Amino acid sequence: MSIVYLYKLVGSSLIAASAFFIWSEYSRAVKSALSAARDAERLVSYIGECIAYRQDTVGEIILSFSSAFEPSRRVWEAAAKTSLSEALSTEEVPFDGETLRLLSEFSSSLGRGYREPQTELCRVFSSRLREHIRTLEASEKDRLRVGAAVCVFVCLSLIILLI
Repeated sequence: MSIVYLYKLVGSSLIAASAFFIWSEYSRAVKSALSAARDAERLVSYIGECIAYRQDTVGEIILSFSSAFEPSRRVWEAAAKTSLSEALSTEEVPFDGETLRLLSEFSSSLGRGYREPQTELCRVFSSRLREHIRTLEASEKDRLRVGAAVCVFVCLSLIILLI
């Protein structure tokens, strides 16, 4: 009979380890979405500054942007080669739905006007992205807390069923 309890203990440990792994992946995804949104806002602001003070094309501007966040850097590199719209639709993007929607809307209007309207476009979308980032930051702790609670609940439920 003691071997059965050993199997239950091992099974419970595996379930707990799996729950921790799932929660850590969820936590990484939440933090990654926030980092990607911040990087997108930095890019939009940078494009606006470059349009205001330089005569480069949008591709050259994006190519000169330095990003420390690897997942979005791949998107920016693809955008420099083709276009931001195409990169957002073909690349595996690290952005959450709202950030992706804002970037897509921004990219569809980018490069379709003179300097002043383009810098105003960048200013408006940078502001909208900052507002979205504030929303993500405000909800980050709650989302992580709920994710942890769900993982603990599922883990304990499975362990109780196992015992």
